[in-house]
Amino acid sequence: MLKIHHLGHSQSERIVWLCEELGVPYELVKYTRDPVTRLSPPELKALHPLGAAPLIEVDGMLLGESAAVMKERLDKVLALIEARLAQNDYLAGSEFTSADIMNVFSLTTMRLFHRLDLAPYPNILAYLQRIGERTPRPSLLIPHRRASGRPHLGAANSGHGHAGCACASPVPHGARCPPTQPR
Repeated sequence: MLKIHHLGHSQSERIVWLCEELGVPYELVKYTRDPVTRLSPPELKALHPLGAAPLIEVDGMLLGESAAVMKERLDKVLALIEARLAQNDYLAGSEFTSADIMNVFSLTTMRLFHRLDLAPYPNILAYLQRIGERTPRPSLLIPHRRASGRPHLGAANSGHGHAGCACASPVPHGARCPPTQPR
């Protein structure tokens, strides 16, 4: 099980939050700052010379940088999604469901805010391609339209990320274009 060494009033709060959001079980070891100096206690400095937090123990490894911890957790989640999509066309099985609608944002639009290379995940890229090629119901249309007039749901294509897209937005490969007026 994941063990989080948490220092109150530190960046380790975001790791606890991330685990809660992902439903990852963890053991929380709390540390309190010195009331006068506001520095880490000696118990935490025994694990990390600077007393930095968070410290994460996972599979016998101690990680001490919250961005690295988040990357490690994200890599595991992507591996799970990749494995799921190796056996299914969509997240909940062979049919497109609300599970796809709820999760595709993290694999497309969110990449505008957090760099994420999906090249090592061919099943995820194929999944995004399938979703981008779907003919959605009118109630699911989003304002951005391709040059063809079809709604755009974030396919992973070449160029600036979108086959047939009429916009000139510099977005990461596979990410959805920023919303524009219907064309």
